[in-house]
Amino acid sequence: MDTKKVKGIVTIIALVLLLALIIVIIACFTNCFRSDPNSFYITLNDGTTVTGYRTGVKIKNGSRIRVNNFGQSFSVDIYAYCTSANDFDFVKNYSEGQSETGHWSDFDSPTAPTWNSSFDLSGGTGSFTVNYNPLDSIMKSYLETQGVTSVDLPEDMNWNADRFRMCIKSGFDEINILFSLWDSRISSKGVTIEPGSIVF
Repeated sequence: MDTKKVKGIVTIIALVLLLALIIVIIACFTNCFRSDPNSFYITLNDGTTVTGYRTGVKIKNGSRIRVNNFGQSFSVDIYAYCTSANDFDFVKNYSEGQSETGHWSDFDSPTAPTWNSSFDLSGGTGSFTVNYNPLDSIMKSYLETQGVTSVDLPEDMNWNADRFRMCIKSGFDEINILFSLWDSRISSKGVTIEPGSIVF
């Protein structure tokens, strides 16, 4: 057989194999062509998808959040979200009978620890669940290292304002959600309000 013909056949076979390899790689990164390459998003209970950044979300106690990242590992961190619009004063009570006024804006620091230990975040591959206590109990838990035994919240605070930022990371990508708590005013004193806004 002519050497040129052999080289031509080998070249064709190599190109076909290369094309097949490219197709397999693309299929792996697109969930068999059902989504865009490298897409990373979360799915709310109502089926709404969130990518990048979203505000005004209310998270119901026990909410399950699905993470769509092709089964890769992910991390979840919760931080206080503080602005002049959602700031409020509260009272920190200590075991010695002392008390002092605190401000929600006090938690606004780039070096402040996460609030993860004050929430119950549990889950595994593909989803996680968010459980929590009333807002005053969450704050007490966060401040326990300072000797705080209870927190008194004001009655005139804006209960619907975004209070926390949830950051979900997968690889080099991240999704940030600004949220408040669906059950936030079911406090240790039993004060309740009607829920509203977005739930997932």
